[in-house]
Amino acid sequence: MLIATFAFSFMALLVKTLDRIPTIQVAFGRSLFSLMVCLFLIRRKRVHAFGKNHKLLITRGLLGTGGLVCYFYALQHIPLASAITIQNLSPMITILFAGIFFGDTKATWTQWIFFICAFIGVFIVKGFDSRISPFDLSVSLFGVLCASFAYNSVRKLNKTDSPLIVVFYFSWISALVLAPISAFQWVWPNLNEWLLLILLGIIVQFSQMNLTKAYQLEKPSRVSYLDHLSILYGLVGGYFIFGEVIPTQAFLGIILIILSVIAATMIGKRPI
Repeated sequence: MLIATFAFSFMALLVKTLDRIPTIQVAFGRSLFSLMVCLFLIRRKRVHAFGKNHKLLITRGLLGTGGLVCYFYALQHIPLASAITIQNLSPMITILFAGIFFGDTKATWTQWIFFICAFIGVFIVKGFDSRISPFDLSVSLFGVLCASFAYNSVRKLNKTDSPLIVVFYFSWISALVLAPISAFQWVWPNLNEWLLLILLGIIVQFSQMNLTKAYQLEKPSRVSYLDHLSILYGLVGGYFIFGEVIPTQAFLGIILIILSVIAATMIGKRPI
């Protein structure tokens, strides 16, 4: 999970750099590259690509596509640290959804308090950072909801399908959904952007496989708390690479989110 977290943080920097390319096109390129890698690995390992739990695999693919597009949009349109911080609400929501919809251990009232505190932190960040519009915030939060459902779906697929098949379904569904939309707003990348897109595809494929394995091998409450490390990477990268300075009040909101997520997920590690 630590490897996946670092890789996803580097991915965020690449997506932010590719701000000239439309969000849908970047997401499509990522999905297409991942699909090609999955097809190669499936053929090499002689794995049955059709999968077993088709309904859940397709659901995970659609939810993952929604979460991917929304997150890429947030990375391109709002400050890096804020985008990653909001995205990192997903560990907490993953735990809540695991209990409510997927039959895992239900969240305690203490976790619900931290859940509320984290969302208060989100609106503090929004209120004191004029670069975040209400629409951008809504898109980002919707992506968090999609990602949280997707992570829980991955956990359930542990009983029926391998990580490779889970990622394969995610890849072909994303590519299928995003291809026609991307075609209507295509921007031809220059050489540097092509190289960044290829690097993005490699990193995302690597991190997605590790993330899928982590969520299949452990309960969400035991692995998702490591996600908050990416916030630190976002703060550093945003400041030194993109010159993004977070307003003091908004920074306090980020701290509130981090502490709330850490507290809620660490509580989730203990038997209830």
